[in-house]
Amino acid sequence: MKTLSKRAARKAWLIKKGQRCLPAALEFVKVIHELESDFHYRPEFKNFADFCRETFDLGKAHVYRLVAWAGVRANVSPAGDSGPATERSARPFYGKDPEVQREAWETLKADPNKGAEHVKEVVEDTELQFLGRQMLLKLPKEQQLKVMQGESD
Repeated sequence: MKTLSKRAARKAWLIKKGQRCLPAALEFVKVIHELESDFHYRPEFKNFADFCRETFDLGKAHVYRLVAWAGVRANVSPAGDSGPATERSARPFYGKDPEVQREAWETLKADPNKGAEHVKEVVEDTELQFLGRQMLLKLPKEQQLKVMQGESD
């Protein structure tokens, strides 16, 4: 009897768990994220999308949205115990700097109104503030002080 390597055994366990917990989206997202980030799908498949299509019957776009959701949750809460509860609610966070994601999530945690439009506004406002701070840091110290004191040339 052939024994499985530790990596192959982990892959088999993840696939079985993924198939079992597919209805429980959040748990499935964690499994998909680990499979993708640790390259457990290779070498049998050309790419991750083919692996997910064959194994879980999921399309490429859906899989990558799930992976992005898991990434947002990992950025806003390293323990993974917090973050947007659904893939849809995480969309405004996609492609944003991890610092922006964390700051926006902290703001949203303190605010019970978490409708989609509100989440989008908070993320966009946080990103503007973040970009403003980044631009301010690029200015010479003298100009930074003027801007902070509300002076203009």
